[in-house]
Parts: sequence; structure tokens; C-alpha cells
Amino acid sequence: MNHEPHPSNNPDRYQPRHRVDHELEAAEMGQAPYDADSDNYIRHVVEHAPTAEVGALIARLYRRHGSPFAAYLTLDSVNAYFRDNGDGPMADQTNQLETDFKDAYYGHFPDREALVDDTIASFDWGSEADRLLDGHVQLSQFLVFDRSAIYEFASDHYEVIHTDEGLYVFWR
Repeated sequence: MNHEPHPSNNPDRYQPRHRVDHELEAAEMGQAPYDADSDNYIRHVVEHAPTAEVGALIARLYRRHGSPFAAYLTLDSVNAYFRDNGDGPMADQTNQLETDFKDAYYGHFPDREALVDDTIASFDWGSEADRLLDGHVQLSQFLVFDRSAIYEFASDHYEVIHTDEGLYVFWR
């Protein structure tokens, strides 16, 4: 007998989507979000950049991508792009900065609840729960998502930057 494997046996099915393409497109059309804290942070980074070229690059990328880019620069793993470790920034890393930002940026969420909702949707857990409950309505009173645990799960899988404007989320 030939049976199609159940969708839950397909490891690719549970890969969260890269949700930020529409945000990056809006930013490239001059609609990037900005806020005063990001402006001040970028001003500080540009003023303390190891070279004028690195400062100009950071300013240009901030104008293009706005607050998500400022949040990205706060990640410890990004320090090598613009902080002088005594040898100066590595040119090949600096040229890669925008590409790495676009690859890493998952999206902006107004609050934790929105990130939890997106995580549930990205992994299709809601549909799986509905499938389980189909024909077993009495289980619905017992089957409840532990939203705190899901937020912790998301925090383990993503770098989450908390700001007054919400959460900026990046792939680890």
C-alpha cells in the first residue's frame, strides 16, 4: 500500500516563514519607520564609527531601512561591522552589512502577544490543534496554548529586541 506521509511528518512544513519582505519593500520605497530613539542611537554610532566610510554606510542604510536597522545594530553579533577592535572594521564585512540585515530581519511586532500569534501561525500549530479537536469538541476546554512558553520558544529561536515601539525580531 502506498500512503502519503502525514503532513506532520514533513520537517519542512514547520519552518516559519520569512515574514518581512513587505516591510523591506516599503522601506525601499521610502516608507521606513523611524523613531527618536533610533535616530539618537544611529547618530551616536555614526559619530563613533571607526572610519568616515563606515559612518556614511550606517547612515545610508538607516535612511533606507529605518528603526529595524537601528535595532539590528544593537545585536552583539553585529559589532564587528562598525566597532573598531584595534584593527579597524573588515571591509568585506562592511560590504555585507545590508545583505546580512535583510537575511536576519524577521519582522516587527507591536507586542509579545503578536509575536506569539505569529509563532503559532508560522508553525501551523493552530491548524494542528483544530485537526486534533475535530470531532472531539470536549477537548477544547483542556487544549490551551501556553503563551508564555511559546514566547520563550520564540525567544530561543530569534533575537528579540524590545523597544518602546514594539519588538524587532531577527533570526539567530
